[in-house]
Amino acid sequence: MKKYKFIGLTSSGAKQKGSSYAQHREEVLQNLVDQYPLILQLEEEKLWESPRSILRSRSLFSNQELALSCKQFSFLLQSGIPLNEVLHLMVEESTTPSHALFFREIDHSVNAGFRFSESLERWGEVLPRFFIQSVRAGEHSGEWETIFRDLSEFYQKEVLRHQQLKQAMIYPSLLLLVTGVVCYFLMNLIVPNFLALYVGSRTLPRPTQILLWCYQKRTLFFCVLMGFWILCTFLLPKILSIPNVQLRCSRFVLKVPKLGSFLLKRELTRFCYTFSMLLRHGLEINSTLPVAANHVESIYLRQCLQQVLRMMEEGSSFSLALKYFDFWPSGFIRLVQIGETGNRLDETMKDVATLYELEVHNQIQSWQRMIEPGLLIFISLVVGFLAFAVLLPMMDQWQGYQML
Repeated sequence: MKKYKFIGLTSSGAKQKGSSYAQHREEVLQNLVDQYPLILQLEEEKLWESPRSILRSRSLFSNQELALSCKQFSFLLQSGIPLNEVLHLMVEESTTPSHALFFREIDHSVNAGFRFSESLERWGEVLPRFFIQSVRAGEHSGEWETIFRDLSEFYQKEVLRHQQLKQAMIYPSLLLLVTGVVCYFLMNLIVPNFLALYVGSRTLPRPTQILLWCYQKRTLFFCVLMGFWILCTFLLPKILSIPNVQLRCSRFVLKVPKLGSFLLKRELTRFCYTFSMLLRHGLEINSTLPVAANHVESIYLRQCLQQVLRMMEEGSSFSLALKYFDFWPSGFIRLVQIGETGNRLDETMKDVATLYELEVHNQIQSWQRMIEPGLLIFISLVVGFLAFAVLLPMMDQWQGYQML
């Protein structure tokens, strides 16, 4: 479905502007021929012609906003309010101009006779494909309230997963920041005053010699650190944007012990939950798999799932196609086989998603419990070495004075 802008000449000779939704240009002309004897201008309205607020990012809605909007849709539809009135309410309650414009455009499109999913297709560049496909599945099954409730739960889980990772990194990041500030304070304000007393001494202890050498090479260390920051900020993203490099890195990361297993289960959590929800609302497995595969972040896994889809199109079953790749957990393959045999693959995939979500959560907590004491020990060693290197010559001199 597309939106067309037109300028028509009425029977009274007046020019009039307007817009119309249609699948193609000829359909617009057929719809307007009775009202406007002459069409002066007719062109398709592109998405980039909308206000700039829509294109501030690649996504019109954040996961949190999608979760809230889906919950509102589910509640209003469950209360018996028709879809067009729900869209009116969403326009009135939108606090963001871009969201109000979005719901208004969807409302106009639905009133023009197009389905809700067709209206969403026009916004496919800034809406998740999974969201559009889920709404289409809800249209086919007629379970509007259920699909929006499931979508709300799904995006809320996505938000919680990201928050969990952020919270796990806050404490280590703060510790590293404090360590950097303390080391900078010692190396630039305290250490120079003490080391100036020992520059001419020939019998400096080894820790003090190391500290003196680090102080003399501090400019080199700073340049190396800045170079590393530039590499990670500017050069590395450009290198990783090359498709072949992305594929190799994605494949390599999955083979790293512990980390690869963690990332694989995290991806399987998202894939299985997406797969289960689409199957549960009436989509066929061949239509569900590409949508769920696109929801996976790992490029290598996405490519493998596309190969699984091709094998299924050639006549293979889902579980047999998955066995072709040796990195899947054996328990995952076994559960998929059970789900296929019992014709309850949607419920099985949901159970798998719940299981792996719990394992990922426990793994993050376990790593957090290991990282925090390790960082404390590291900080203690660094600060202790600085203090020991500064005070050791003073202790040696004090012992020499006592001997005299």
